[in-house]
Amino acid sequence: MNAAQPPAPRPWSLRRRLLAVALAAGALAWLAGGLAIYVVVQSQHAALFDERLGDIAKTLLAFADHEIAEVEAEGGQVPVHLDTEGTARGRYRYQIWSLSGRLVLSSPNAPSDRPFVPLASTGFATVELGGETLRVIVADAPSRMHVIQAAEPVGQRLDMGDVFNSPLLAGLALSVVAIVGWTLLLSRLALRPVDATAAQIGDRGPTDLRPVAPERLPGEFTPLIDALNQLLRRLDVALKSERNFVAAAAHELRTPLAGLQAQSQLAAHPRTSEADRAAALRALQEGVDQSAHLVAQLLDLARSDALAGDPARMLADAESVALRATLEEALADVAPAAAERGLRITQRLAVPTLVGSSFALRVVLRNLLSNAVGQAPDGSDIEVGSRPEGEATLLWVADRGPGIAPADSERLFERFHRGRGNTRPGVGLGLAIVKALADAHGATVALRPREGGGLVVELRFPPRSLPPLR
Repeated sequence: MNAAQPPAPRPWSLRRRLLAVALAAGALAWLAGGLAIYVVVQSQHAALFDERLGDIAKTLLAFADHEIAEVEAEGGQVPVHLDTEGTARGRYRYQIWSLSGRLVLSSPNAPSDRPFVPLASTGFATVELGGETLRVIVADAPSRMHVIQAAEPVGQRLDMGDVFNSPLLAGLALSVVAIVGWTLLLSRLALRPVDATAAQIGDRGPTDLRPVAPERLPGEFTPLIDALNQLLRRLDVALKSERNFVAAAAHELRTPLAGLQAQSQLAAHPRTSEADRAAALRALQEGVDQSAHLVAQLLDLARSDALAGDPARMLADAESVALRATLEEALADVAPAAAERGLRITQRLAVPTLVGSSFALRVVLRNLLSNAVGQAPDGSDIEVGSRPEGEATLLWVADRGPGIAPADSERLFERFHRGRGNTRPGVGLGLAIVKALADAHGATVALRPREGGGLVVELRFPPRSLPPLR
């Protein structure tokens, strides 16, 4: 019994992830803004509270000299505890000291045994007194006879509740709602083109391999759409190659198979004479050989079309191909026929290597040599060679055959076209295969007469380097 397959990981949602990122960024911005508001308001209000504390000290000093003089005139003792509206509510407290360091006037809630800060201090100070934090200002009386120390508990100043009062809290709450709402709306609008493109792909049939038209997709999706369109193009080429292969195979195999069937029936018929039976068997053997050659050519054509229509595969197959070794492999297929007719094949490889597909170059050489052997008169010579031409490389095969008629120079690359007056055995696919594989390499094919009679087929390969190692 097979072990249970682990559950597939749940796909993550781009929409939810974008929403989470946007909300997190909005929350951080909201918190940073709130903190900034609090710090700024605290700073501004601290300055305002200090200014008000200074105003209170000045007000107290304005009547301090008069009050102290009256107390002393009446024979009263100092210090005198005198409440004001602010000190009565416990918010402020003050001490007025003489220049000799004697406390002469204070609020009831101020200590009578020590000053808030050392008497030599000036300006503002923050101190801890009796477990309470006080903000203190030290100022001189206009008469220069006394010094006041006015204090205010920091805890009674502006707190968080004062800063974030109801209107501000309502505004911050509305900003949260606005951030969430806009984030949801913008994420939906941003991903709408993705949904439209997905719907466009989902509505297609299995044979609809047209390029995908992006629906105003953001730039980040361009590489994905480009890669998808490249894949669709390769699939389209592959399917067309298969359809063409099936159609060509069905068309071209119908005639030889019909001949094979007729010859086999003739050979098997009891009334067939021995001479006719022997002739039928010979014809049957020739038909089998011709059909096998046709099938091999059709397979080469299918592979050539697939390679020509798939640049990624062509790039992956690229390597430094040794032409001599590849030529020897191609010669092994045509050597028996060449030897039987006394043909001499000469190699002139001035360029030893080419960058490309070893399979493709082997098929190219085999088809060019096969055509040359089929067209060359008995006992003639065939040349195959390579040479540099600028930065390009020329690969050629030359024979002493009848050449080509000017009217056939363009059509010889068409499939199943064999040229006018051609009575040699063949199926008319050799040059079509060569052209497809040349296109896959970015090479051009040219046909020209050979000096002294015959035909030269030249392939011009552009300069090309090996792909980087992965």
